[in-house]
Amino acid sequence: MILEKILSISKKYKIAYQLKELFLDITHHATYEDVEKQLLSWISLVREQDIPEMVEAARTIENWLEYICNSFIDKRFSNGYTEGMNNKIKVIKRVGFGYKDFDFFRIRLLYILNDKNNKKSKK
Repeated sequence: MILEKILSISKKYKIAYQLKELFLDITHHATYEDVEKQLLSWISLVREQDIPEMVEAARTIENWLEYICNSFIDKRFSNGYTEGMNNKIKVIKRVGFGYKDFDFFRIRLLYILNDKNNKKSKK
């Protein structure tokens, strides 16, 4: 009900929402063989509507299209592990209140993120 009210405020909002939903549909249902064609079609639809924020998003997708399409080769893979490690590193850095010596920070990270140390501490 709230969504309907927001979308009724402006035709631009409604079109942007529909384009976003179409993009999500492509990302959830496309296969590697047809994703490039579908995304290029989506990009042209966005350009026809001429909504600046959506055009910016379409430009970014077009710039990275090859890599985005490659992510459809095998959907079992994600960058979740990498994002988790980046988060751990940021937490360690924050808890350290800013290490003055990069070499010490690096050694500390290697020690904390070493699988053997983590397995021992979990027991």
